[in-house]
Amino acid sequence: MVLEHAREPADLVGTITTAARDAAADGAYREAAAHYRLVLESAGLLTPGERSRLLTEYARLRLDRSRVDIDRGAWDDAVEAASAVLRTSSLPHRCTALELLARVGSRRGEASAADLVASVVAHSHESGDLEYMARAAAVAAEAAWLTGDHSAVAGIALGPFTDAYHVDLRSVWPELGYWLTRAGHIVAMSTAGGPFQLLASGNWREAAELWARAGRRYETAMAWSESDSPEHLLKAVEELDSLGAKPLARIAGQRLHQLGIGQISRGAAVPQNHPADLDHSEFEVLRLLVEGLTTDEIARQLTIPVPAVDKYVAVVIDRLSAGILGQPGQVIPQAAPQNPADPVCEAAGYEFHG
Repeated sequence: MVLEHAREPADLVGTITTAARDAAADGAYREAAAHYRLVLESAGLLTPGERSRLLTEYARLRLDRSRVDIDRGAWDDAVEAASAVLRTSSLPHRCTALELLARVGSRRGEASAADLVASVVAHSHESGDLEYMARAAAVAAEAAWLTGDHSAVAGIALGPFTDAYHVDLRSVWPELGYWLTRAGHIVAMSTAGGPFQLLASGNWREAAELWARAGRRYETAMAWSESDSPEHLLKAVEELDSLGAKPLARIAGQRLHQLGIGQISRGAAVPQNHPADLDHSEFEVLRLLVEGLTTDEIARQLTIPVPAVDKYVAVVIDRLSAGILGQPGQVIPQAAPQNPADPVCEAAGYEFHG
């Protein structure tokens, strides 16, 4: 019990504060936040200096929790925590909160993301802090790439990458180097160790394993999305869809199209014998998923429950992992329909392109 040794008001404040710091150090963010709120509500027991210091600690805790929530895919919780800091804290913490909000907004494809990114970059230049400017550039480079503005990435990231690499800011230069490479602007950098370096050199599998072990869901799916394996590309689309990361999900879906997966359009009949022996519903879910629709959107379009969509996706992934849809990089053959007059296909109004 954290209060059992408290005898005086000062002891009470000190005991709760220590408990908050211990919980934060252990990653128990909710418990730590509850302790900080309790001690901050004891206004009469704190000097102005103590209150200011504890508010700073509490803001830092919320930002740490927001980063963890982004990693584990709890983006709504991350936005809530960062927004609270943005409303109430000092300028440095507000800048970091803005950076986290811009990151999530860009990955979700939100209309407000461009303004958030512009604000992050502007604040970083006003600060003059190299690490913050490099982090802001990484956020902006990712946002540009996700929107298809690949030509803008070099102008955004090259200068900050060069400066950060020169002083070995390992917390940020690998990501900047990755986005430059991804946009076709190859830069010389160390390839040792980190997942961004591995991904930039084409080693998506090891990068994905490192990120998966670290619990970083979006980055893991991002690495899968660079595979030529239909199995991993579909896993990427499914994971990104579950995160609400529409821009990258669409990009991964386009790569599936390039491999010949799900190339069916409305207008005439789907063959009875789909690749991998998928039934009509499973193949239709695959087609819509590859087109970039979310599971919610697929459920609405096909008028079936979301759990049914999830079941169909799981079946397709099982078939892919078994190698039934072909080897990585192989275009899946699209056989001519054996029975073009199939009544189910005619009723659905599909045309199969062989």
